[in-house]
Amino acid sequence: MDDLTEPEQRLWDAFPESLATDLAGAPVRASVIAALALGVRPVEPGRTPAVRLFNARVTGQLDLSLASVPHPLILVGCEFDEAPVLDGAQMSALTLVRARLPGLQALGTRITGAFSLLECRCDGTLWLDGTDITGILDLTGAELRGDPAVRADYLTVGRDLSFRDAAIDGKVSLWNARIGQTLKLDAAHLSAPDVAFDGDGLAIGDGLFARAMEASGEFRLQHARIGRLCDLTGARLANPGGDALRASALKVDGTLEMSGGFTSEGRVTLRGSTLTGTLLMDGATLANPGGQALYAPNTEIGRSVRLCDGFSAEGGLTFSGARVGGGFHLLDSRVSQPGGIAVTLATASIGGGLSLRRTRLAGALDLTDAQVTASLTLKEARMDGVTGARVKVGGSVDCCKGFTARGRVSFTSAEIARDLCFDSATIDGDLELKRSRTGILRFAETTKLLGQADLRHATTNVLADFPSAWPEAVRLDGFVYETLHRPMPVGPRLQLLTRDTDGYIPQPYEQLAAVYRRTGHEGAARDVLLAKQRRRRSVHALPQRLWGYVQDWTVGYGYRPMRAATWLIALLTLGTLIFTWHHPPVLKPDEHPRFNPFLYTLDLLLPIISFGQESAFAPKGTDQWFAAALVASGWILATTIITGATRVLSRQ
Repeated sequence: MDDLTEPEQRLWDAFPESLATDLAGAPVRASVIAALALGVRPVEPGRTPAVRLFNARVTGQLDLSLASVPHPLILVGCEFDEAPVLDGAQMSALTLVRARLPGLQALGTRITGAFSLLECRCDGTLWLDGTDITGILDLTGAELRGDPAVRADYLTVGRDLSFRDAAIDGKVSLWNARIGQTLKLDAAHLSAPDVAFDGDGLAIGDGLFARAMEASGEFRLQHARIGRLCDLTGARLANPGGDALRASALKVDGTLEMSGGFTSEGRVTLRGSTLTGTLLMDGATLANPGGQALYAPNTEIGRSVRLCDGFSAEGGLTFSGARVGGGFHLLDSRVSQPGGIAVTLATASIGGGLSLRRTRLAGALDLTDAQVTASLTLKEARMDGVTGARVKVGGSVDCCKGFTARGRVSFTSAEIARDLCFDSATIDGDLELKRSRTGILRFAETTKLLGQADLRHATTNVLADFPSAWPEAVRLDGFVYETLHRPMPVGPRLQLLTRDTDGYIPQPYEQLAAVYRRTGHEGAARDVLLAKQRRRRSVHALPQRLWGYVQDWTVGYGYRPMRAATWLIALLTLGTLIFTWHHPPVLKPDEHPRFNPFLYTLDLLLPIISFGQESAFAPKGTDQWFAAALVASGWILATTIITGATRVLSRQ
């Protein structure tokens, strides 16, 4: 070129040796830079020329569209008057360091080496749609402003893409981009009115690292695929009233970590996501008041879920339909959703244990139709209530040692292989265990049930309880237990049965008597069945009640046989004395046995057996009435004895 300025001539001369040219702010035409990069300047064989320009002001537009650029461009501290255009170009490398640009356009560009924009300031859109970079794309420390700030849909980067420490005011779009190794957003600051980062369909070979990143606006990773690790440790996401993180159908071949001070203002959405490793959110803080703080239904998590060590959420946590290969741990945490469901695990499948130890829920826990392979631990937890209808737990459910519920606790139709423990629990609401199946059902002396306990048609192998643990209102129809861990005196057991709000129900009495009988407490079993008959008497009509009183007074409904003997002995003694003093007249003077007052009285009392005394003598007056009373008493005693004996023998 013949019209070069002095600064341009210096650059021209330095090019063959790839020497750095510092112009201290002097202008250089973009056309000169383009000519050098395109190989217009002759170069002797054996040299490695490159444009290495420092601190220049580039005038005009650097346009390398559709060009094949054989030589590297390295521009440090340069300021561009116009946005470079590299559409469709093929380049070996492009390095811009601390440059100031009004924008940059590289649509469909192919760079076989690295593309660096280190600490650059770009006041317009960085267009990289369809660009293919074999090496790295490095925007570390860059300041980018535009609407959008970065548009790199379908971008392909062979190695790493870095936005570390970058300050980006405007949307970053990496829609369906492909990154061979890592995407780095550590300590980056992203801000946009609506979507700050759009990574929908993004594919990353190794990992996404956004540690201590700050994003104001929605951060999107829908249908993205990430290998090994997605690390948002200490990140701060803010999109109040919307999604702070929207990662529906995200796939991570490893762990998704949002711990170490991670915060979000707005919902974190992981609906339908798949993680082969762990969901780790220890110490995270989520805020979406009145809505869902963490929305992760139908997720698949290969290992475990950890929301521990000070995890806090203002808003609900939803894992309905989730499949977790390991355990689900919500320890030393707080979740607030007043008046609603704080944690939803309905229909979830958890391959390990589920633990909410020392967790505070301002709201309820929903476990409807969930399946937990190991144990469910709610020790020292506080919550508004539990809904565990049809939950299946392979181990124990520990609602004990300080567990507190301010509302209903329901395990209706639950299946719990081992213990369902309420030792030292406080439930200020109804306890619903109807149709549940448990190995051991535990209530300690310190258990406080302030509402109603509904155990209708529940089944447990062992009932380990104390009378003081039961509330004033119970429903026990159909409740079945194989044995009592503490048989205790029969009195408190019977008092419990009288608290049934459904009134007289025979089954609870039959159940208790059967357990006493199996454990060798025959006397206690008879006491229970006698109490059953007395309770039953209260629902009968007056004639039946009167007959019931007779059976009770005489033989205790057949469960007090010694009473009949006592009555017989008393009447036999009384009759013998009276008829000793007052011999009844003989009916046939020529045909009568010798009068025996004892046998005569016995003949009157026993309606079936005859000793020949009653038919031979006929009392008169007062004695006749007394004899009739003995006959009537005998019939009553015989009938009640036969009825009671039939009841007892048929039961045995």
